[in-house]
Amino acid sequence: MIDFDIVTIIIGILILAVLCIYIKCVTKKTNIYLFFFSVFYIYLINVLKYTIFPIPLDMAEVFKDNCVFSDGINMIPFNNISFQSLLEKQVLYNILLSIPFGFGIAFITKITKRKLLVLSVFFGIIVESLQLIISLYLEYTYRIIDINDIIFNFTGVIVGYCIFKLFSILLIRFVDNNGLKLGPFSSYIYNISKNSF
Repeated sequence: MIDFDIVTIIIGILILAVLCIYIKCVTKKTNIYLFFFSVFYIYLINVLKYTIFPIPLDMAEVFKDNCVFSDGINMIPFNNISFQSLLEKQVLYNILLSIPFGFGIAFITKITKRKLLVLSVFFGIIVESLQLIISLYLEYTYRIIDINDIIFNFTGVIVGYCIFKLFSILLIRFVDNNGLKLGPFSSYIYNISKNSF
């Protein structure tokens, strides 16, 4: 079994350190940008923690002979989904999981409507594709691979970005109406908010 343990955390921290050094040295980004990049990276690592891990390598022999691979895959949108099932925890978790992506992505890259739509779709596709690749390796579906998860992740990203836009409007209005002097950190947030329009 491969679990999200101390070794995985150390590998994640080492990758983050290499990325930060590269970003700082090559792209000459500020330390404030590196902070937001690091927060976003830690969020993505936690997404992997909850969507990919644990990977039950030791159970492959037991399940691959007793499970039909295709039974763990749903490629039909809203197949067998009722209004009641839309309120289930799994649906809400998929939406909630991706809201921080929609809120935080503007702090590390310039977002256009087209870019947002592409990233929203790819967020869910990447998670489900990783689950599929691991399942193919294990020869059984260790997690349900569901197109509905992609749809709900997409919805969460869009909701998150709408929350960011609302936050930006309120922040800009509050700062401008009160004539506040901003420090480097709050200026970064203010400028990102202002540039999103």
